Formats: sequence, structure tokens, C-alpha cells
Amino acid sequence: MPNAPIITKIEISQCSRTLKDIGHPPGQNSVTYIPGAEMQQGFYMTRVFTDQGIVGEYALRSDISSAAELLLGHNALERGFFNAELARYPFTPLGAVDTILWDIAGKYRNASVSELLGGFRKKLPAYASTMNGGVSGGLSTPSRLPILLKNAKKSATRDSRFTHTHAPNSKITSTQFSL
Repeated sequence: MPNAPIITKIEISQCSRTLKDIGHPPGQNSVTYIPGAEMQQGFYMTRVFTDQGIVGEYALRSDISSAAELLLGHNALERGFFNAELARYPFTPLGAVDTILWDIAGKYRNASVSELLGGFRKKLPAYASTMNGGVSGGLSTPSRLPILLKNAKKSATRDSRFTHTHAPNSKITSTQFSL
């Protein structure tokens, strides 16, 4: 591809933030809504630079430094090449790299990802999910479900779907709705 942006530099900064009202219930590894709780979440602020001044950037949960050698010096628009190469190995930051490359492609073409994918739809069906069913809040009781659905319906399209899977110690088992 003529004049395609070539990746020249990658910056990765390890960061953390405090999430309020989110935490681990006692004796569980899951994360859920807990009023008053605070939890630290680590992430990597990642910036991928190109020779054309386009910078792909995103706060990622994965450190893409293991893919840096593959990325540097290559056409940033060749997502298929990077996906094929990274998919050959287990535990690679494939999704994280793909996210950054979509950002670069959108900026290069001055288009949204929706437009890059064809721009057919103006509204997309939404999928809403609860965070572990709210073991200690949120959806911890059946009476909370109508409140969540009412709020979700405000921004839903006709084809939106809502799924709630039962949480431990919850009286709700599994529910699926089309709005």
C-alpha cells in the first residue's frame, strides 16, 4: 500500500487507577459492585507512533511490549499480518495490538471503525451484562432487576439483548430479555 503509515516507536506506561464501589467479596476471586469499596486496577497506557505522525493510543489491560519487535518498521494498516503472526503463539497480546491498529487505521482514513467496517448501520444492537450479578448489591435481589432493565431500555435499540446469569447466593438464576 503506497504511503501507508509505518510503525516507528512504541511507548508503554504502566498505570493504575482506583475503582470506587468495586471490590472482591470475602472469600471470592470475582469482582463485583460493593458500595464503599475501592480496588486498584492496573493498565498500560499505550501509544504506537508512525512515520506520518499518526499515533494509535489506548489504555490496555495487556502489555504489548512482547509484540514490539514484530510491530516496529511494519505497515500499521496490515492488521491481518499482525493477527496471523501473533495468533501462532499462546498468550500474546493479539486483541490489544488489534485495538491500537484500528485506532491508527481510523485516524489515517479519518473515519470511525464503523465506517471502516462498511458503515451499514447507524445503530447497533447492544448487549448488556451485569458485573457478576451484583453479589452484594446491584442485582443481588430479584427486585433490583426491573430497575436495571428500565435504565438499560433508555439507551437500547429494538434488537438489544440483556443477559443476567445467576450470582452465588442470589435468588435470580438466569434471565435473558430482548428489549
